[in-house]
Amino acid sequence: MPWSHCGETINDDQSCPVCAITKEQWTIEWRKTRVLRVSGKKALKVRLWNGEDLAADEPIKVLDAHGDLLIEAVLDEAGYAKLTAPGLTEWCQVVFPDRALVERVGDDPAGGPTGEPGAFVCTTAALNEFRIPVFEPVFEPVFDVEEPPVFEPVFATEEPPSFEPVFATEEPPSFEPVVATG
Repeated sequence: MPWSHCGETINDDQSCPVCAITKEQWTIEWRKTRVLRVSGKKALKVRLWNGEDLAADEPIKVLDAHGDLLIEAVLDEAGYAKLTAPGLTEWCQVVFPDRALVERVGDDPAGGPTGEPGAFVCTTAALNEFRIPVFEPVFEPVFDVEEPPVFEPVFATEEPPSFEPVFATEEPPSFEPVVATG
């Protein structure tokens, strides 16, 4: 809960906008409970889709507005990450280092700065969704004729090979049991 001073409601980590006094400078009253309230941390929320599925375990890098690295992380099994870091502000940049081609789902956030090449400008005010494009392969015939060629086996001799068993002797072996004597 906020603290009140000069008729203003103020978060605990902010000074009074009227007289600039901080909560630490403000007189503490005996036996009066005050609830602490601070400004929330900025958190970047990112989701990555791979076609209709979520892209799990994808690495992600978050850069500040100047292109300096803030966070290196990996998306969870649901293709999602909620990331916080010192220096994370309303605007940042996201890079998927293992992906050459990623697209934003929806429009770019309005009012954001220009990002580094290969980076997406993102806001901490909303979920930022991306997808890995899925391409349908196009198969075209590579033959200039209407029918594809017929492949026939070619033998080294003019006669096709025979597939009869060949034995080292002229007579087939006998498979009679041999009893050793001795």
